[in-house]
Amino acid sequence: MFDELEKPGRIESQFRHELGAINPYLCLVDSAVEFFLEETEAKPDRAKFLQIIAGKYGHHHLYTEHLGMNDLRKFVHLAHIALINSKAEAACQRIQQIKIMLKESKNIARGDFLRKTIAIIYSSKKGDYKLAENVEHETFENYVGKTELEIIDYFRIIRNTEFHSLKDKKLNTLLEIYNSTDQDFLKKEYKSKLNKPEEITSKDVILLSKVWQKSIKKICKKCLNMETVYGELQSTYKGISNDERRKNKIIQSLKQDFLQTDEEISTIMGTQI
Repeated sequence: MFDELEKPGRIESQFRHELGAINPYLCLVDSAVEFFLEETEAKPDRAKFLQIIAGKYGHHHLYTEHLGMNDLRKFVHLAHIALINSKAEAACQRIQQIKIMLKESKNIARGDFLRKTIAIIYSSKKGDYKLAENVEHETFENYVGKTELEIIDYFRIIRNTEFHSLKDKKLNTLLEIYNSTDQDFLKKEYKSKLNKPEEITSKDVILLSKVWQKSIKKICKKCLNMETVYGELQSTYKGISNDERRKNKIIQSLKQDFLQTDEEISTIMGTQI
């Protein structure tokens, strides 16, 4: 059976709790930046005020005349995006380490860490590692959702573009994603909307966090062949003589450890629950 640490439900739960733990701090940092910018704007001599504040915290020779203070927001948001993406990457790496994943798939899967993870899952479930090399775009969308994939790509490119000064064609790609994104879906599903690259706010960062949480859960739900899992659970609990207790144990595991809904469990077990 599966080790406790590699159960999809455990991976999803840990990722969700990690983001939940850091989100309040991100909100406080965002609030602190806004407060600082308001204080700076109110000062008649902005440069002198910044020099005093910087010196107070050990930066005695900081030159600020050339700085665009509004860029401070941008770099805070980018740091938050990078942190969320790093947590998501760690979750994807844990999924890749589930023992049924084909080692050969890991060696040839291509793309960013999300696409690589899905390619490994897809080929491993099919039992053919070669399939990891060329996975159709529709497969990636099927695993996380079309709009979710666009949002994740959007913020990955923003982060890379701002920190590594990529060429203008990346910015054109961003605008293409922005223009094609279903804003009505975002409003309905996430109570949010996507802003243009130069207009991102803390709400965009929260949107990314929500999208990643939903996407990791979808991937965890789909990363194993549930018929095989069901067979293993039957073997695991075969020592329970009472049919109803054995059935309840299997249902509980399918829900908690493998994130299956009542309807999905009914389909897997071939009976209503």
